[in-house]
Amino acid sequence: MNDSTAPGYLLDVERGETTWTLEVSKAMSNPLGSLYGGAPVAVSIEMAEHVVGAPCRWSTTRFLSPSNIGDRIDVDCRVDVAGKRTSQATVTGTRDGNVIFETMLGVGEGKADGLRGRWVTMPDAPDPESLNRPDAENQPPWVMETAVVRAERRMAYGHFPGLGPAQEDGRIGMWARTSDIGGCTSAALGWLADCVPMSIGAAIGKMPMGMSLDNTVRFASEPPADTDWILLDIRAGAVEHGYGYGTVHIWTQDGTLLATGTQTAIIRSP
Repeated sequence: MNDSTAPGYLLDVERGETTWTLEVSKAMSNPLGSLYGGAPVAVSIEMAEHVVGAPCRWSTTRFLSPSNIGDRIDVDCRVDVAGKRTSQATVTGTRDGNVIFETMLGVGEGKADGLRGRWVTMPDAPDPESLNRPDAENQPPWVMETAVVRAERRMAYGHFPGLGPAQEDGRIGMWARTSDIGGCTSAALGWLADCVPMSIGAAIGKMPMGMSLDNTVRFASEPPADTDWILLDIRAGAVEHGYGYGTVHIWTQDGTLLATGTQTAIIRSP
């Protein structure tokens, strides 16, 4: 669940009784000046958790119309099914009658004594405190002052697109500091999961032009309140016919899998 009063909270949202309003600022934008895809994901997760009163288990956001800096987006949540264990909800963001994004979510307490298991393994990564802080030499200019650097990020393996040769495996890992965006919440993980195009850029050796079409986040564990650094293990999957696909696994420092994200984006040659 989320604490909207936390220092550095990532969402600049006016919260009404039934409708929230999201204003697109520079800090919520991507390098092209349009709405960063992680922002609709994050606000949808937070609003659904607030309305239903339970943790988010999965969310799928589709991006339907562009939105730019200065736009104001009205956000509403509809509970489609109120279940005993899991409720299904839809969060919709509109501007002047046009749908900007739509998110379907599963929200619920789950079953504490249910089946449990993990079948993916956290990759080896150096401790984040041992790595260099981001600066003009180890992070590209296209990320500066945008949503991409809202949380401090330190490269654990691989490199930002444009700062090294093409990586054959299309895999990069970065630590992200959640205390910069109000703590390790489900909404913060949704915000950070919008990152697959960076792995595609690493694979081809330069950052491509792109636009997200959808973003899905599935939560494996509720984020511990005291979690600061999390590892984003980002893997490019494929680019075909101008569409790019990939996956991110999100880990705590002690190896707990928090979430898995998948993303589709239109990819244009840089």
